[in-house]
Amino acid sequence: MAVLLSGFLESRACIWDSDTLAMEQARFPGILDVMGGNFPRHSPEFYAWRIEHSRALMVKDPRNPAPYDDLAVALHKSGRHPEAIRVMMDSLAITPNRYETLSNLGTFTIYTGDLSASRLWLQKALAINPDAHFGREKYQLWLVEHLMLRANPASLPEITEGLPVDFSGKLGENYAEFIMFRQGKASGWMQEDARGAALRGVLGMMLFADYQNPVLLEALGDILEQGDPRKNAVHMAEQAYEIARGFYGEKTATERLSRKIKEADLNYSSKEAPDLKKLKKAMSAAQAAGEALVKRVREDELGWIASGQDAGREFEKKYLGASTPTVQFRAAK
Repeated sequence: MAVLLSGFLESRACIWDSDTLAMEQARFPGILDVMGGNFPRHSPEFYAWRIEHSRALMVKDPRNPAPYDDLAVALHKSGRHPEAIRVMMDSLAITPNRYETLSNLGTFTIYTGDLSASRLWLQKALAINPDAHFGREKYQLWLVEHLMLRANPASLPEITEGLPVDFSGKLGENYAEFIMFRQGKASGWMQEDARGAALRGVLGMMLFADYQNPVLLEALGDILEQGDPRKNAVHMAEQAYEIARGFYGEKTATERLSRKIKEADLNYSSKEAPDLKKLKKAMSAAQAAGEALVKRVREDELGWIASGQDAGREFEKKYLGASTPTVQFRAAK
């Protein structure tokens, strides 16, 4: 344990003198598109249609779990989280110990503020399928645990037993460091293979859950900022932090994000602050493209619904595939 602690507590100041936005984008393609919402997303009208469509399918085949999933997700996306949970509990009564149901419950209970329940559901889901969603579920569980420690450093004694209280609080401060702790890593920098897996986890949550969620944006920034300064992406991390700060409503969170932005600035060795104009321009372009894409998707979905077509199937045929951002990372050489 002492070795593990020493690795985390060592200074993370690093040298930065030549990295550029172009290099960051080359190593982490597609991330600005995810941050900017430039990927296909359903319209509110689609979710209203899916709620009614799923209920009709459930009447026809009440033991088929798939319409329950569709109904619950549509309710969740419409902000009706308690209703979504009730639907999943009904599904669980019909098909116990089903991974998809447990996973959905783990997500929905986050939005009702019950992190302890979310943790239990996710643990049950992972016990059934530890590699689901290409390993993304594990990072969601760790994110929940990270948030629990942020709220109360003593909330998970089975994880933090024997650790100094201030170190438990540190694990609730930075998601990347929490990931390394859970992986038993003693190094002060996140290794590139670990970063790639963590990025896939968080970006997957942003794509399929909520790309504007400040918790996910902050977690993304933590991962991008961590690691060897020749291989990380401090420019993108700062942008993620800035966007997250704008979405957070509480003073404590905004102060924490402001502190992280200042700490990221310290990673530059040049006397002048980094020029983020190009990054902000690229982000604005991604956001504008995303708004245009969402408008096109909504027009299509309204047309499919009006003509009596299966809007879900038509969306899959037209939009899923090539238009989805490539979110893998390319390790620096």
